[in-house]
Amino acid sequence: MKKLLIALLVIALLSVSAPAFAKHHTEPYAKVFRGALKVSKTLVAPGQTITASGKGFVPNSNVSVLWDGKYSATVSASPDGSISFSFTVPSGAKLGLHTLSAQGPRAKGGTLILSHMIIVKKTKGKYGSHVYSVEGGSPGGKTSAGGKALWPILLAGLALIASGFGIKALKRE
Repeated sequence: MKKLLIALLVIALLSVSAPAFAKHHTEPYAKVFRGALKVSKTLVAPGQTITASGKGFVPNSNVSVLWDGKYSATVSASPDGSISFSFTVPSGAKLGLHTLSAQGPRAKGGTLILSHMIIVKKTKGKYGSHVYSVEGGSPGGKTSAGGKALWPILLAGLALIASGFGIKALKRE
């Protein structure tokens, strides 16, 4: 009985302290918002130039352009917070799926990352004009990150573990 009370006390303590703990540990991190970068083509060959655009950045701010998460260039947002740029796919790009992204300060606070999936294909070959389609840019569209969704799941898992120990203690008695 004593072990059951201890297990219940641990569960109660976790459920009461979880919101305060999660708030304390996620506030220092900047929020990251994701969206789709608009591109002129999604099926490209190495060395081909495409155009990309997006909006939602701080007006006149510097926005980083990334190819597969690696810095490629910096563009300036216009006075209305939009961007538009040309990007040349690296000549050594491997065939397959890649990501073109633009990352910078979001007009409404936090960081904005706009991205789109790009498929690099052979310049000539049996695929010819076969069309692949990649719609959108990032799964789920606009999302807020920063670890907030992780804490409730982690704490629920700990509560389940503590419950398991409580049940095991009951079976022993």
